[in-house]
Amino acid sequence: MFALAYDIFLGDFSLYSLKSHIPKGEIYTSAYNFVAGSFGGELGGERRGIFGNLKFFSSGNMEKTDEDGQVLGNFSSNFIKLSGGREFKVGNFYGILGLGLSYVSLDPKNVGLGASLFSRIFTIREFKGFNVEGYLLLDNVGYEIKPIGLSRGILPYKVSLGGKVFGDRSSTLLEIGRYYMGNYVKVGGELGVNILILGFSFDSRLRNLNGGYGLDFLSGLSIFGGVEYRNIKFEYSYTFMGLFGSRNIFQISYRLN
Repeated sequence: MFALAYDIFLGDFSLYSLKSHIPKGEIYTSAYNFVAGSFGGELGGERRGIFGNLKFFSSGNMEKTDEDGQVLGNFSSNFIKLSGGREFKVGNFYGILGLGLSYVSLDPKNVGLGASLFSRIFTIREFKGFNVEGYLLLDNVGYEIKPIGLSRGILPYKVSLGGKVFGDRSSTLLEIGRYYMGNYVKVGGELGVNILILGFSFDSRLRNLNGGYGLDFLSGLSIFGGVEYRNIKFEYSYTFMGLFGSRNIFQISYRLN
């Protein structure tokens, strides 16, 4: 119950998360909208080896009813996660280690708190003019401090191995891992042309939203684009969410000097 409550649509609150990318020397803010008036966003950045971010989600107002369908009032479900950490280096390997604190309220009587660990260890090598990165990712590995239900449970963790090949204006991604509901695969690519940025990603965790109707077969596919001018970048992504329709993310980032 706890993991499901904290897994607000896979936690992709920003395009950096969508691309499995850690910002470097940047600050950013993002916002997204979803079904039935729900919305969320993220604010974060990295400076001199220290990073942090704040995620939030709200379902908006929902009606509370009894077993006969009579409206008793309104309530909302909300989620907040605050994370922070810093970089480290061991030999030829670089790493990021951080801690997170999560809060979720399904309704006024069901409130929980959770603590988690984030770590990404990676190495980069040059090959024929391209940079090749391999990484090990542990995301949201933790446990609840205050239970939503009768007993404590795990958070919606993700453990994966990934690889990236990137140049000045292009990149490709392959990530294979395990999350709390099973195995998954994530692939993606990005290309910059002048001031334009175009790309896509596919996350197999969203395949279970395929209800067999219309464009549901595209569940898990995200397409994105953006414009980069000097230190400022504007980006937008559209994700096919099957039975849940779609998710739109808007993001603005600024590269620090």
